[in-house]
Amino acid sequence: MKNVLIIEPDRTIAKCIKDELGKRSISSKMVNNAAEAITVADEQKPDAVITELSLAGHSGTEFIYEFRTYADWLEIPLIIYSSMKIPEQVENSNDWKKLNISGFFYKPEESLDQLANSVESLLES
Repeated sequence: MKNVLIIEPDRTIAKCIKDELGKRSISSKMVNNAAEAITVADEQKPDAVITELSLAGHSGTEFIYEFRTYADWLEIPLIIYSSMKIPEQVENSNDWKKLNISGFFYKPEESLDQLANSVESLLES
């Protein structure tokens, strides 16, 4: 079974993401901060990561940069699901492309169903 790490400070939203992935037989682990995410990723080696950009302690951007410094994690699909908008020119910048972001989804415009479908497709490829 594929395993996804969800980094989301809002427990209700994290649970909704977990439930939506569960409908697709994708298991997940929820954490609410970047430090815990690094520890869990090291222990459990997730098949994909979903992160909010507004995190306590680290910004989601700092987390992404830190996460991508680990060679073992360079190819793990990393998806942003956030209420914080990233300008299109930033999304398309070389710096972000180097981070190998697999998808950008924004709350509340894009549904959990769209997010889960994207994760499922990434895990199948």
